[in-house]
Amino acid sequence: MKNLYVSGLLMLGLFILFGCSTLGKSDNLETNQNGLNATYYSFGEYGDSKIDYTEDISTCIEKQKSTDYSINFYPEFWPFEFDHAFAVEWNAFLKIPETNNYIFALLSDDRSYLSIDGNQVIDTNGTVNKDIESTPIKLKKGFHQINIKYFSNGDTIPLYSSGNAAYIVLKWKENGENELIPIENSYFRIME
Repeated sequence: MKNLYVSGLLMLGLFILFGCSTLGKSDNLETNQNGLNATYYSFGEYGDSKIDYTEDISTCIEKQKSTDYSINFYPEFWPFEFDHAFAVEWNAFLKIPETNNYIFALLSDDRSYLSIDGNQVIDTNGTVNKDIESTPIKLKKGFHQINIKYFSNGDTIPLYSSGNAAYIVLKWKENGENELIPIENSYFRIME
């Protein structure tokens, strides 16, 4: 009985030492479906006083949930048509191929945020038509939880055939690489 008690204390100590970040997650995220969990929200009509470009989207009205396969959306690729302000929140595991320093970037109209493992690394602050980069982030090989929040104020411009200017692209590059590239679908795993 004493050995069982000591074993239990040892396991508890290891649990405390190494944390509980893997509890409730698949032992092998490679088997999870490629993609990102997406929740789309509506703000109502353009100019509505409820539009708030903060990280808190709890004031929004949920429109639909889906699985998206990348963060590479231009007006013609949104999964629904819209003519007013909206927001999207994506959650997924991102596969890091090798332990290294990575730089991430968001290109969006209007505002977007990127968090990795619970730490916000990018706030575009409404900057459009320009990649907003993170500082280099040291990430270990394996899966890391990401969260992207995107806000569009519903502006329309004639540049796009669909009439709206809403877009967002998530990019990255490894240390030593020169060019930021969109992150491919094969690096995302949905959260089950």
